[in-house]
Amino acid sequence: MYPFSFFNIGGKNRKTKKAKILGIILSWLTLISPIISFALAGIIDEMHIFGVMVNMNVFLLDIKNLQSLTIEFNLINRFNWED
Repeated sequence: MYPFSFFNIGGKNRKTKKAKILGIILSWLTLISPIISFALAGIIDEMHIFGVMVNMNVFLLDIKNLQSLTIEFNLINRFNWED
């Protein structure tokens, strides 16, 4: 139904039906256009869907001009990159 299963990362599933549908849309958008999906998730404060911690100090200064779209985020280190 959707390409990624992010709903049970933290254990219990407390999301509403609306949030689940939104998560499905965001996960498909990730495959199509990651920039759009990250921006959309940042606007609705749902970046945890992507496993991302967001620092929202600087964000979306002018929604009409995508040139001013700035999202500052720190990826969660989920993988061991050492050999």
